[in-house]
Amino acid sequence: MLDVVSNLWQQWEMIAVLAISLAIVFAALVYMLGQFLNNDKMIAFAKLELVEAFYSAALIVVVLLVLATATEAAASLIKGVYPDPGLGAQICGPTFDPYFNDFENQFPCHMRMARYYLDTLYSEGKLFNYELLSIHMWYSFFQNIGVSADFHEHTSGSVNYSPLGSAFSLPSSIYSYMFEFGMKSMVIVRFQQFFLNFINYSLYPVLVMLGLILRTFPFSRRLGGQLMAIGISLFFIFPMFYVLGAIIFKNVAMQSPYYDSSQPDPSKRMPEVITSLDFDPEEFYGKVGFVEEDSIVSGEVPGQDMPDDNEKYLTEELYPETVNYCQQTSDFGEADAADLLSDWFDMFLYSIDFTGQIVDDDGYIDSLIGPGGVIDATARFVFFSMFFGLLSVFSTVGAIRSLSPIFGGDIELAGLTHLI
Repeated sequence: MLDVVSNLWQQWEMIAVLAISLAIVFAALVYMLGQFLNNDKMIAFAKLELVEAFYSAALIVVVLLVLATATEAAASLIKGVYPDPGLGAQICGPTFDPYFNDFENQFPCHMRMARYYLDTLYSEGKLFNYELLSIHMWYSFFQNIGVSADFHEHTSGSVNYSPLGSAFSLPSSIYSYMFEFGMKSMVIVRFQQFFLNFINYSLYPVLVMLGLILRTFPFSRRLGGQLMAIGISLFFIFPMFYVLGAIIFKNVAMQSPYYDSSQPDPSKRMPEVITSLDFDPEEFYGKVGFVEEDSIVSGEVPGQDMPDDNEKYLTEELYPETVNYCQQTSDFGEADAADLLSDWFDMFLYSIDFTGQIVDDDGYIDSLIGPGGVIDATARFVFFSMFFGLLSVFSTVGAIRSLSPIFGGDIELAGLTHLI
């Protein structure tokens, strides 16, 4: 990871040396002019600027060394704390390029881990939103089934009847809204990935070195100090909270019985199992797994015979005569086509989840608004997509306010706008 800092210095060393030399020459000229005019204020100002020039030179060395040390420490921490040590070491390894196309090895370990976390979320979002869209298409299809009649005897008039519209308009709308949230979350995740790339390749090196150069001159010292603080905070503080998110995300995902414990290949960008609709919140967010788009969203097992707690009450107390009659009737259980069609229609109205499997009424409602339902799963995906990004922004602003006075910059971020 020292290559990251050394490459930064090699790109800017000539400009940095030239800026410090100009600052020293400027201080010397002011000092000689002060001696010539016998102006004590100019002499004191020249001495102060000479000290600032040497301070800027020392600051360049200290900042680069601190960044290199912090980067190495973050890499060691990630390899030791990440729940899957083998995967963490592989991502931080110097020979690992395919995932990032980082052929020059310019991504430090904490940037790589942040990118891996965001790309894992994006890959999972693709499968999750495909699942939502597939189910929504079925609900919309059955919702729009109807009968239309036109009356040609009159100038105008028609009758439209959609028997399934009221039953499936609500789930169709819910899945449509959740799909919209999921797609927006994917856009935000992809934006954060591009922003991390932009920080690593453009913002961080330009802001740090430009800030070091500008702070050597008295008229731009406050601006330079603040640019340095912004660059360092974006490079180190901002992505570290994504690393925290990656560790928490991996810990939760590894609790799942569906988790693949074999050594994964990060370059394949395989999704995790955190946002699946097949989810049991009673097991501490552990039983999480991806299912096919035609699986039961409520988690019920198809064909499983559930015990009827009301059977004794119905057969022995409420309807004993009816039960006896049915047991004594020889043709009980036989049904004609009309009865079968009626039962089939009732099943469509009340007992079918249109992912292709039969569930009970409670499962139908739970698949929408219950724990482990589509709203719950979408909330989990939105949480991991945005929460750690917000933490990164707040923490980065706090770090800028703390570092800026050390480098001679403004404490308030509004000062940057005023200086510009």
